[in-house]
Amino acid sequence: MDWKQLFLNELEAEEAKYLSWGYVEGYFTDEELTSLAESFIERHEIHDLSAEELINALLEDLHISMLPSRDGEVWRTRMAETVRLIARLRQWFPTKAWQSSPTLVADFRFQERLRIYPKRHIKAQSLIDTTKGLLNSLEVDVLRYFLEGKGSDYKLSDFQQEAALQMFKDLQDEQSRGFIVTAGTGTGKTLSFYLPALTWIAARIDITNWIKAVALYPRNELLKDQFMDTFKEVLELNKMKSLERPISIGAVFGDTPTNQNQVKSKWKMTAQGYVCPFLKCPGCKSDLIWSKSDHDSNLERLICVKRECNTVIEGEVLPLTRNKMRRNPPDILFTTTEMMNRYMSDHNYGSLIGIGTSQPPRIVLLDEVHTYTGTHGAQVALLLRRWQHALGGVPLQFVGLSATLRDSGDFFSQLTGLARSKVAEIDSSYGDSEEKGKEYQLLIRGDPASGTSLLSTTIQTAMLLRRMLDRTPPDGNGTTFGSKLFLFTDDLDVTNRLFHTLLDVEARDSNQNNYPIKLDRDPLAALRSHNNDETKQRMQNGQSWLFAEDIGHDLAQSLIVGRTSSQDTGVDPKAEVIVASPSLEVGFNDKLVGAVIQHKAPRDLASFVQRKGRAGRGPDMRPWMVTVLSDFGRDRYMYQSYETLFQPVLERQELPIMNRYVLRIQVVFAFMDWIAYELRQEKIKVGSLWQMFAQPLDQSHQDQYQKPRGETRKLIKKVIDDSSLRARMGTYIRKALSISQQDARAILWDPPRSLMLEVLPTLLRRLETNWGVVGDSRAKETHISNHPLPEFVPSTLFSELSLPEVSIVLPSDKVEDQSMDILQALNTFAPGRVSRRFGIDHSRESHWIAPPTLKPSETGESSELMISTFCNEDEYRILGIFSYINKDGSVVELPVIRPWKLKPAQSNFNVDTKSNAHLVWKSQIFPSVQAFIENEEKTPSDDGEYGRDVEVPTGLYWSSLLKDIRFFTHDTFSAVTVRRFAIGSEASVRLVTQSDPVQLSIRFGLEPGKAAALGFVQQVDGIRFELMNIPDTIISSADLNTAKLRSFRTMYFQHSVMNDPCLMEQGNMFVLERMAEIYLSALLQIALINDLSLTEACDYIHSNDFPKIMNNVMHIIFQVLEKEEISDIEEEAHYQRTHLKLKALFEIPLVGERLKSLAVILWSEETEDWKKWAKKRWIATLGEAILAACLEIAGPHRNGELLLDIGGGPQRQDDGSWLDKDQEIWVTETIEGGSGIIEEIIKQYKRDPRRFFRLIESSLTPCDAEIVHSELSRILKETQINEELQSQLYEFRNANGYKETTKAVEGIKKVMERSGILVTQPVMNGLFNRLLRPGSNQQTDCFMFELLQLWEREESRLGIEMDARVFAYVASVDSGKSANLISALDHIDPRASDDVNWRFNVIYGMIWPRGSQIRRRALESYNPFTSPIPTDRELLLNTVKLHKRVEYCAPNWRDQMIEFLISYGSVQLLVPQDNKLEINDIILSLTAEPLDLGFLHSYPRVEGITRDNGMFIIHFEIREALL
Repeated sequence: MDWKQLFLNELEAEEAKYLSWGYVEGYFTDEELTSLAESFIERHEIHDLSAEELINALLEDLHISMLPSRDGEVWRTRMAETVRLIARLRQWFPTKAWQSSPTLVADFRFQERLRIYPKRHIKAQSLIDTTKGLLNSLEVDVLRYFLEGKGSDYKLSDFQQEAALQMFKDLQDEQSRGFIVTAGTGTGKTLSFYLPALTWIAARIDITNWIKAVALYPRNELLKDQFMDTFKEVLELNKMKSLERPISIGAVFGDTPTNQNQVKSKWKMTAQGYVCPFLKCPGCKSDLIWSKSDHDSNLERLICVKRECNTVIEGEVLPLTRNKMRRNPPDILFTTTEMMNRYMSDHNYGSLIGIGTSQPPRIVLLDEVHTYTGTHGAQVALLLRRWQHALGGVPLQFVGLSATLRDSGDFFSQLTGLARSKVAEIDSSYGDSEEKGKEYQLLIRGDPASGTSLLSTTIQTAMLLRRMLDRTPPDGNGTTFGSKLFLFTDDLDVTNRLFHTLLDVEARDSNQNNYPIKLDRDPLAALRSHNNDETKQRMQNGQSWLFAEDIGHDLAQSLIVGRTSSQDTGVDPKAEVIVASPSLEVGFNDKLVGAVIQHKAPRDLASFVQRKGRAGRGPDMRPWMVTVLSDFGRDRYMYQSYETLFQPVLERQELPIMNRYVLRIQVVFAFMDWIAYELRQEKIKVGSLWQMFAQPLDQSHQDQYQKPRGETRKLIKKVIDDSSLRARMGTYIRKALSISQQDARAILWDPPRSLMLEVLPTLLRRLETNWGVVGDSRAKETHISNHPLPEFVPSTLFSELSLPEVSIVLPSDKVEDQSMDILQALNTFAPGRVSRRFGIDHSRESHWIAPPTLKPSETGESSELMISTFCNEDEYRILGIFSYINKDGSVVELPVIRPWKLKPAQSNFNVDTKSNAHLVWKSQIFPSVQAFIENEEKTPSDDGEYGRDVEVPTGLYWSSLLKDIRFFTHDTFSAVTVRRFAIGSEASVRLVTQSDPVQLSIRFGLEPGKAAALGFVQQVDGIRFELMNIPDTIISSADLNTAKLRSFRTMYFQHSVMNDPCLMEQGNMFVLERMAEIYLSALLQIALINDLSLTEACDYIHSNDFPKIMNNVMHIIFQVLEKEEISDIEEEAHYQRTHLKLKALFEIPLVGERLKSLAVILWSEETEDWKKWAKKRWIATLGEAILAACLEIAGPHRNGELLLDIGGGPQRQDDGSWLDKDQEIWVTETIEGGSGIIEEIIKQYKRDPRRFFRLIESSLTPCDAEIVHSELSRILKETQINEELQSQLYEFRNANGYKETTKAVEGIKKVMERSGILVTQPVMNGLFNRLLRPGSNQQTDCFMFELLQLWEREESRLGIEMDARVFAYVASVDSGKSANLISALDHIDPRASDDVNWRFNVIYGMIWPRGSQIRRRALESYNPFTSPIPTDRELLLNTVKLHKRVEYCAPNWRDQMIEFLISYGSVQLLVPQDNKLEINDIILSLTAEPLDLGFLHSYPRVEGITRDNGMFIIHFEIREALL
């Protein structure tokens, strides 16, 4: 038993009681620490350890430290001091006093929890005994040798034994089978595969060479990492004397040379030889080289560069080239899915994956299975089907390793193509478990008022956090806290910015060299040395990193910073901080990684879980996961919903295998497989069809490849002409892809991108003409090296058929032109935006398209930027004259060009790289008219329109709202033309010589006075919904739905402030958003404290010192330091930038006047602008609901994006006038030619149209966040009256250890169920992370209940909705509420409660998102070409009556139900939650007997049950009545 770790756990649990409430200055006195140690020893009955020895042991291990404080010497754990120092971070440079340096962290959320692992308690002999009857004697000997090599004390967990037995059993079957192991980081799931696999392989080693196992990986870095671990196991087994020869292992991926000559271009050359890029010395971890002498002698072997090591790895164990592996196949082959796809049609190397061999592989490993999602996952699934078909259906044993995955067996069955009955699930969570180590999660909210970028917060966090980890161990072994840090971003621009800035703050240049001494620059961390001046003051304010120095870090020593991205592959083993793009998130295992930082909100939770798993590979480690968030957009919502990151829930995954877009790609690959098969049958060897179909034949290789190419050409031509051969090909493709005859015919013949009518004619033409161009004998068609048929297949399995590309011509002659898809290129180089995307080599490398001027227009007009300054006339094409509607309602027509090249320049040195800009996008969407189909003129459908119109089922209210629903798909020769074009940019350019950015409005021009735009046109599949009968009154000032009205008033005020012409001249949208928030806060504070109405509060703040009142609010919301803390620093220097900007604005009389006039919105009657905005929101809400239904009904066929557009833009009528199609809703795909989603939607719609509308209605029901709000509110209410719940909560808060906690949780769930409270994962997450956080008690429950009551009561009284931040501010300055908070949190230093900023953050962390904010988030999609319009389902639901409703409490409810069912076919019954036990009887009474419809008798059925506003809503339907 590790008493030190157990005692450290208890100390950290005590500290978490105040850290989880945002207080960081807590500590243990010497007496308290001694008392805790003595109590611990007594409780655990430890007889050989004193309290002093226990404390000293933790001190020696650097887990705790004695630190100076304002109260003398105190004790903190490393965990608590890390949180304190991060919370106190400042952007401190040597040229500035620390007191006046901007703060970087406004607030944080913290969680620490024990790590639960499968218990390893099964002895090796027990497993061996269990295998009797399953293994032969040789296999038993190998298994025993394998396990004995792990040591006499080596034990297995339940799931590892289960996996081994499952494989041993499956391998005896002559059918393909599989199982998937789901387990967390560091649990040993990899061993659960290699233990049985290597046992089986080693027992079959003889003189013959054949590949027995294939290990497939999605990414190179993961392959290299896992290869090292497996290679070590192989080396140990090779010591077994009974082996006839050594087990061999090989790797085929990008770094594997074809032959010895190719080594020179693939491997790094040193004086000693060529460095192996995928393997380190298993003994000393040094580089392994293929020496020059061995290379010249064609002897494949690796030698350790460390002379005293003497490690030599012979080629018979590790072949180094593909040619060597082809001649002598290794027993185990590591490769990627990408290589397998290319080798499927390769006569030279197909044998490496078993094609054309007498002994194909038997075992297949798929690692990190959960990463095979979306289109990529579907491509891999179909690749595996093609491979199995090419092998002839031989039995294969598939093994999947994955992180926790819902319905993992179903998913693995779908991925591998195995029947579900042939797939077993092995879950590591079943079986005995044990507590090991701890993990820490910290969410940081950057300070929005500091004027610093969020990058600064991330950089300073990385500087500190690495130094709070352990020192790098000399032996390379893992330590408790680790010694490396990964920093993840989701954008290459940000990756490069972080990397170069981190180098700079660590006093290193771009080549990793320390700055010259003459620059007198130490790392910025050196400023925090405890030995510098003002030690006491700095220590108290978190500017002394004494604990880091106690750990042994020299703060003047620069960290080694590395980078891993698509531009800079590989992982520097010496790096202490690695800035990484998503390429490193999957499965890269380094036991030295002790912390991960995520910059900004993760794009999805699955990615977040992957990144988090990179730290803490050892079970006894204590890893950190820190997420740095801004105060805007998704970041702000994620921060408020922090429990979603603390306990992420991954949804079930389905693969779009039968999506037509995916199938059209795979049919091309399957055709290449078939060609390779047919030619192989004819004994015609053609090498790689992948290469043959990618590029013209070079003149120097004519003799060598002309004949194979000719034979291939003949076969393709014969397929086109010969129906019998074509049928044979069709059969092969259908079986290879496991698709139906109908699907096979569609992808062979139907547009878009049909194999027979488009792919094969294109391919044949290129092979016959060698990519020649008609009319120019010297010219060649555009082609991409190593990318066959780029119009029809993507370059890799994980990429898409992209938009047409743009070449980026960088100013340096040393850099090749870079390709980007057009949307990404235009957004990256919006005029005025400085990009570091291609700033790879040094920190000064940044690019932009310069604005025509850096001076804002005095008249407010836009400046004109000539397109010729960055794109020559011969480098673009004019697409035509497009049109859009201006703000004044007029229609603007202008030419739109599609650039082929963009020429950004090096940004000016007087321009800050933080300069940003966004394009002003416009769109036009309309049906495409394709005039000819098979030489016949296309005629419109019966109503004169193109596309397929569908009916809205009778009896549905939707038929009165939707005038027309029309599908446009390529397979019916009707598509949608989508025009996307940018008329200019809005830029915020920062100059290094001034603090405020220059706001510029820029418009494109072809020549002076002639406006133009940049853009592109796509032909895509889409759906158009035409609306009618939109209600005249969406919401009125007398609306009975007061919650809807309150939220509308608040949002309309914010909207009006942010779009007011006068205020827009004073600040950008972020400043105006803050302005509205602060004004509302002031208004509500005055109203609440003085019991005034809003009108009275408005008069008060404008009749008193208005600027001072606003400034007082900002002091709390922006958390500016108090005056006494800045005694010798001028006050103005301490105000942070945004605060200063707003302070100055509030002092302008015009600003106060405009805010006062706009505040009338909060209580006045509706206006015409009110009605227009309400209509926009109503349509936007319906659009989002329709989009949600489309995505849901597409199901597993959903392989990409769908975009929602409200209105198709202006369209010219027959009389020449323009019509704004603002009552159209368009849902379109993003992939040229169709991605198959719309095709699936129409198929599902025709199958059951009512389901589509039920899905729309389902999207308008309460979302998870609304349910969490409802249920947590009910729980808080129950805590005041329900003694059983009070008792269970007490048991949980006082539980000791995992078992007691689990028991208490089950008790809470039972009470919740009996009380009618939903027990769902999101609700339980909210309960644990908000109500039951460490340090909570019955008093905090009462306080939170009072807060919610006050919030709801005051919203109702004042008639507006209060944002969580606004309410937190109001409650924090209320003296009565402050007293209650202090009483509830009496375990925290009373001095903390005097800090109004601390009170604000505590209250803000106690409450959760509610109201329109969460309703809006539930219906919010992303469209890069439009500005989002806030949605609210209440706006829609309160104006339409989708269903007849009956209240269960009504005396004749049953008669009403029957009447409505007969008359309308559907009805909803509203049952109060208190009557939930009667629901079963209600359903039985209504569905047991048929109803007489006049022409038949039919039984009602239940379509669904939902909960909303304290009611269960049961939806009954008679389908026959709706026909």
